[in-house]
Amino acid sequence: MMAANKIIIHGLFGAKLICFLYLHKKYLRKTSWVMWGADLYKPDAVTLSTKLLSKIQKSVCERFGGIITYIKQDYIYAQKRWGVTGKYYECLIYPSNIFQESITKDEILRDNNHKTEINILVGHSASPSNYHIDAFKVISKVTSPGKAKIFVPFSYGAEKNKDQIIEKGRSIFGDNFHPLTKFMSLKEYISLLSEIDIAVFNHKRQQAMSNTINLIGMGKTVYLRSNVSQWEFFKDMGLTVFDVQNFDSKLLTYEQRKKNNTIVKNYFSKENI
Repeated sequence: MMAANKIIIHGLFGAKLICFLYLHKKYLRKTSWVMWGADLYKPDAVTLSTKLLSKIQKSVCERFGGIITYIKQDYIYAQKRWGVTGKYYECLIYPSNIFQESITKDEILRDNNHKTEINILVGHSASPSNYHIDAFKVISKVTSPGKAKIFVPFSYGAEKNKDQIIEKGRSIFGDNFHPLTKFMSLKEYISLLSEIDIAVFNHKRQQAMSNTINLIGMGKTVYLRSNVSQWEFFKDMGLTVFDVQNFDSKLLTYEQRKKNNTIVKNYFSKENI
């Protein structure tokens, strides 16, 4: 770190790392922070130790030379929460954020409004931050029994949380509940997403972006919470997404799907990254 011209911190986690940076503030002006998500949206500190660590993290964040993200709203939140003053660097960061246009345009934009059965994806992992059960309750209120298949990815996340969610999902949706417990290749997963009609992401913070990007680009209908940073980000881009609190299983029109596809394809591209 002493010899480096630039330093990039990807994920500001762990007391040791945060305290090390605090004790070596001379490195911070040449350091940029790639925000993982949970390191940015930490819950409010309640114990003496977490309050102290939060204060130390704020002192570190105030001195970072740069912040790397493509979601300007996350940068603004970092300014408010952590006192960030460093330069904003717009960057797509991961190849997984590239829209995987591996299926034909006709398939991406096909009209599903007359389907007798719809496929609904809920969340992106077994993590409690998906608030699966709340999402199940919202979906079950407006979907007719037997008219919707529910797919839930569980290939990573909290194992103990997974079993409880699967049990609840089966009690609500019966045989129409399909937990995805095995890890898939990217090609297999994109193929699965291409069969989804509606995705419900009930997160209370920015999360599951590569999933969301690819689903929107495919012309799928995506429901999010309207108080998360990616909601404003997508709206500013001109993309059509719906509020999960007003879930009614409505699908996008052809014009909305086509517009979403064009915007995502142009921004979340290999050339742009």
